[in-house]
Amino acid sequence: MNKRTFNIKKIFYWPLLAVLLLPLTLSAAEEKSPAIAETWVVEIDSKDLAAFEKAFKEHVKYRESKSDPREWQIYTPHTGTNMNRYFIRSCCFKWPDMDAYMKWTQDSKASEHWNKGAGKYVKDYEHHYSWVDHENGNWPNDGKPFKFVGVRTFKVKHGENAGDAVKAVSKVAKDMGWKERWGWTYSMSGPATVNLVFPFENFSDMVPPSPSFGEAAAKHLGSKDKVEELFGNFDGSFKGSTYTIYNYRGDLSSKMKK
Repeated sequence: MNKRTFNIKKIFYWPLLAVLLLPLTLSAAEEKSPAIAETWVVEIDSKDLAAFEKAFKEHVKYRESKSDPREWQIYTPHTGTNMNRYFIRSCCFKWPDMDAYMKWTQDSKASEHWNKGAGKYVKDYEHHYSWVDHENGNWPNDGKPFKFVGVRTFKVKHGENAGDAVKAVSKVAKDMGWKERWGWTYSMSGPATVNLVFPFENFSDMVPPSPSFGEAAAKHLGSKDKVEELFGNFDGSFKGSTYTIYNYRGDLSSKMKK
């Protein structure tokens, strides 16, 4: 079975699961004050990768010396195209927190340090905000390490309430005690997308669980027809998906605070 096909039934054969929310189509995100993640994507020429990483580590030390109130986690693509990209992500905060953080950035001269060092090697930037749906995920803060994350990105159909689809599938997972880790994020800029994120400790951790999510859900709901209906409703909210595996770069990331 190809686990990268779009059908949600096949996707959940992977372990259930850390980027972009249109308020009218993803209304579940409006129910609570959002937990927001900020992501910068930088692209580097192949010839500059080593120099960039050296300068980046120096920049992380600089930010830590200035008591950066945020932790920044770094990811690089393991699959896909444009492999010379770095995803620099911080989570989680609310919009009012941005004012204080912008002041810290200015007072610490962090941007100046970046531009004089690691920023010299950047050929292209992207900047995104995403909403993190803690309520419908299962990502315990247990300190369990992971080396990779798998991200399934769903493209939302115009006018669809993807939040209801996410809630329905997640409720079944939680009600039946599905023990795998998963998380959901919604776009807040760019195309309307939903991400389903899976953490992996290693490649062996990518082996699909047995019984599969579909099999466990059928047992929990009492019939395969109910599972087909659940997955059919989920699929109906989206018009396609892609799947990418990312490396978690602990050597470049901020030290995690206890």
